[in-house]
Amino acid sequence: MNKAFQLAQTKLRAQTKAREGGECEDMGGVDTFGDGCDWYDANPDGCGNYDWEEFVSEEECCACGGGHEFQDTSTGEGNPDEPLWYEFVTNDDIGTWAVIATWSEMYDEFFLLTSGSQVCFLTPDWESGSDTTMDIFVHQTDMLNGCPFIEEDGWDHTTVTFDYEGPTSVTGPWGNQWNFVSPDDFEANHPDWYDQFNSIIEGEDQELECIDGDGVDSYGDGCDWYWDYPEGCGGYDTAEFSANDECCACMW
Repeated sequence: MNKAFQLAQTKLRAQTKAREGGECEDMGGVDTFGDGCDWYDANPDGCGNYDWEEFVSEEECCACGGGHEFQDTSTGEGNPDEPLWYEFVTNDDIGTWAVIATWSEMYDEFFLLTSGSQVCFLTPDWESGSDTTMDIFVHQTDMLNGCPFIEEDGWDHTTVTFDYEGPTSVTGPWGNQWNFVSPDDFEANHPDWYDQFNSIIEGEDQELECIDGDGVDSYGDGCDWYWDYPEGCGGYDTAEFSANDECCACMW
């Protein structure tokens, strides 16, 4: 397994347990150097590097995503409709949002939902990347408005950057960097976007397709122009025209 994916998976699992409010208890084994799980608390980049047949850090240590499993004592069982992990991504230059989520315990399958109700399926490339980056394959879906970026923009793969706190940014279809934002921060800082997200999740927008507005920018170009030049989104707005509000091409 690629080290970058391993570290990302570890941090995602740790974030999931923290959000669920569960207690994680380390198990009692030691690695090939005689170190137990306490060592991995201070050195999470060592997860998986010193395992042997009697000790697998990703199974035994909370810092590596293991330990005793969290049990939801508030309801008696987990909600299968809730993702195990999700975070929002935002781009201030374009002025819109998306969300990335997984329901997979292996953290090897993710879904991307955009503000334009596009849905893409994402899978990590385990053999790619470095200690701080990981390549992601992008796949088509038949959910909502599908994943048009593959055919229209050639966006069949992307790169996620992360640190020891978790994922930090992802590259969008046109090379834009989208920053990861926790659900709490997203709700607090972007209430309008959060309401839009909930309307999509609750099914209010599932029968809607994105339709371009009729306005024109400061050069007299309408939304058709932005399909060919999405990097121009937001660059030629006027008091009467906002590309991010009117043009479907600018909603991701």
